[in-house]
Amino acid sequence: MLTEQDRGRVYNAGIRLLARREYGVTEIIQKLSQKHPRQLVEQVVAQLLEQNLVSDSRFAESLCNSRTGRGYGPIYISQELSMKGIAKDIIQELIDKNDPVWLERAIK
Repeated sequence: MLTEQDRGRVYNAGIRLLARREYGVTEIIQKLSQKHPRQLVEQVVAQLLEQNLVSDSRFAESLCNSRTGRGYGPIYISQELSMKGIAKDIIQELIDKNDPVWLERAIK
């Protein structure tokens, strides 16, 4: 039987992870599920979503900016976001593969 104390532990673990960097929903569920019961993790992640502490859009934007700064292109970034469980509509919103900025960066 899971107690409120167990829920508090999972919540605090999630907060500690998010204090270090952004996570997408799928990724934080996987991370927390390594040490905590899946059912409890899903409840806590739902709470984190309600509180806007975890966001796929914010995570995707952060990862996109990081990878762009390192010189990665749109296809690589799109694939990485997809592998991390980010929805296609969020990826398409962030990355326009036909944007001339990508060509300019590639030339540099």
